[in-house]
Amino acid sequence: MSAAESERSLMMRIRTLMLLGAFALWPSVASAQWGWLEFLEELSGPGPFKGYTVGLRLVCTRADERGTLSTSAWGLCLSDNDPRFRQLVELRGAYLWTGEGDRPRFEDAPADKRAVKAFRLESTAAVRLSPMLDIGAGVGFVRFWGEGFDPLWRPSLIPISVTFTPFAIGVNPNAAGSALKRAFKIRLEEKYFPIGFTGADFGHPESSYTTDGDWVFSAGLVVDVGFLFDRR
Repeated sequence: MSAAESERSLMMRIRTLMLLGAFALWPSVASAQWGWLEFLEELSGPGPFKGYTVGLRLVCTRADERGTLSTSAWGLCLSDNDPRFRQLVELRGAYLWTGEGDRPRFEDAPADKRAVKAFRLESTAAVRLSPMLDIGAGVGFVRFWGEGFDPLWRPSLIPISVTFTPFAIGVNPNAAGSALKRAFKIRLEEKYFPIGFTGADFGHPESSYTTDGDWVFSAGLVVDVGFLFDRR
């Protein structure tokens, strides 16, 4: 990894920690998705990526008045407007791409601005710390493909995922319109590819680009259509 790439990677780490710290310190109110748009994601080589993600809450746990937890399958987890939620497990898939004609795949191959596409499948488990804030982690894999190179697969880790629901501040879940206020979320994640990349992986064996692992910062605007299934 070049000095410039190392510096950018360090700045990404610092930026992420600052954002996560800001959310963690946000004051919480009493007690605790279906689809979203992902608008920023980049490798230290090809990128940035943008695209769409669709997800489903597979499992959720609820706490009763005595604090006893019970687990429900996806059919009872569709609506996010439940103050009893404590843990959430999601499955999601994403289609991502780089903008063709924008940035070159590698600095030492400036003429190659062909798009790189990716499909990502991952699962996350999160804890609801407040009605506004979920923090979790996850695992998955990504398939990359594009003109000039053979498709390749990489496992991925999500050491931290933060979902912030800004309009949930002080909202009574039984009030009219409360489910709709939970429909808009901001998601920040840090992902890690434990198996690295080389220029040859993306069709440039002459490129000096190589990395043993790759950290990726991801930000997304979540539109949770679960409010359509709210029965409160």
